[in-house]
Amino acid sequence: MDINKLRNVIVDEGGFFKYIVVMVTDVQGREKRVIRSNKNDRHHAAIFYKLQQEIKQDINLCGLELKCIGGGKIDIHRKTKTCHVQAHEFSGTYGQEPDRNETIKLLQVAFPDFTFRDNP
Repeated sequence: MDINKLRNVIVDEGGFFKYIVVMVTDVQGREKRVIRSNKNDRHHAAIFYKLQQEIKQDINLCGLELKCIGGGKIDIHRKTKTCHVQAHEFSGTYGQEPDRNETIKLLQVAFPDFTFRDNP
């Protein structure tokens, strides 16, 4: 799999739930940051597991490496076109991603007509 074909953001909409940020690295050392969330998952580790399963074949065939670099909670709504990344929330398993602003930038590209805030 070409690392650039991996979608940057897959986030369920319509509620308040957990997300993770994962650094994907290919065999040439190219890196890509991706965000995943699933409103049905109560734990960050479950979201990471689903991403691993999503690209399992590519991990084995193409040598992709995945490292969860953090996570938190997000409140996102298509109807009001709002997204609130909880500023003081983090994953108990993976911690907080190194740069929350980078997370927000990726979300803004995925949801260009949404209003974003990251304050408490």
